Amino acid sequence: MSSHWVRRGWHRIVLASSLSLILFWLTMACGPCSSGPAATPTPTKTPKPPTATPVQAILPSPAVTPPVTETGNAPTAAANVPTDTPLPEDTAPPSAELTPTATPGPAGTGTPTPGPGTPSATPTATATVTPSPTPTETPTLTPTPTATPTATPAYPAGWNVFNDNVYVDNNGWTHVLGELYNNTDSPQENVIVTVIFYNDTGDKVAEEQVAPVVEVVPRGVKVPFELEFRLRTAYSRYEFAVEGDATARTPRLDLRIANSQGSSGNGYHITGQVTNPGDALSTYAQIIGTLYDGAGKVVNVGYDFLAAAQLPSGSSAPFEVVIEHPHESVASYGLVVLGF
Repeated sequence: MSSHWVRRGWHRIVLASSLSLILFWLTMACGPCSSGPAATPTPTKTPKPPTATPVQAILPSPAVTPPVTETGNAPTAAANVPTDTPLPEDTAPPSAELTPTATPGPAGTGTPTPGPGTPSATPTATATVTPSPTPTETPTLTPTPTATPTATPAYPAGWNVFNDNVYVDNNGWTHVLGELYNNTDSPQENVIVTVIFYNDTGDKVAEEQVAPVVEVVPRGVKVPFELEFRLRTAYSRYEFAVEGDATARTPRLDLRIANSQGSSGNGYHITGQVTNPGDALSTYAQIIGTLYDGAGKVVNVGYDFLAAAQLPSGSSAPFEVVIEHPHESVASYGLVVLGF
């Protein structure tokens, strides 16, 4: 036997074995099939995606068929049509599963078209921005200052003298003035203010006394005093001493002053109205006027009286405090009204 026939016989044996294996594989995958002289197995789709492309078995032929290589695109799985692809010699059968390759579409800048079954995106409405009006600058109003009531200062317990002043008038008289504040435990009567003068060496050179202009000084109320005398010795300093007697007499403090005004000319005049909102007075009402200079020092004192009959309960009456020789530096005045 020549080598040519040996090779040919060997090829037939290999081809027959390959066909037997393929037929066995198809039988196991597709079940029993009808056979005949020219029977072709019917391809069956594999349940796993993607769809497998069945390979048709090639029966042995007396003539030697050279191997055929087919080039081109891979079969489309969606066509579901078997392709007769002859197996080359000594080539393993193709894989039953094909991995589909996504073919990229042409690049573009347009809006992508949704495919079938893909919900179209609902366009979102763009809100129209309305320009805000340019704010008009509002002028800032400067508030009018509100007068703050002056709190009553905290004074030490006992008698206090403040806003005191000493001057000599054109006639050579020395005037000592000031205000008393009763910070004792009760109203005080028989009050005496003592003024003591000292020289440079600390020796006492003069001592004078004066009573305030009211009979009883109520607790928590300030009243003025004025001492006028001839001081014939030079002094360098002075001091006060105040004493009085506690009393049950309490002047009424509920009387009210309204519409007061001060004027100068032939003395200094303070006028206004006094109202009695309470019961009838026992004896009288006393209106006390105090004049101050620009520094707040007392420069003059005056007073007026209204009899009880002039100011019955619930009524008002006018008053006038006249100060005959006012100091030339009068800047303001103050009023206190007490009922007895």
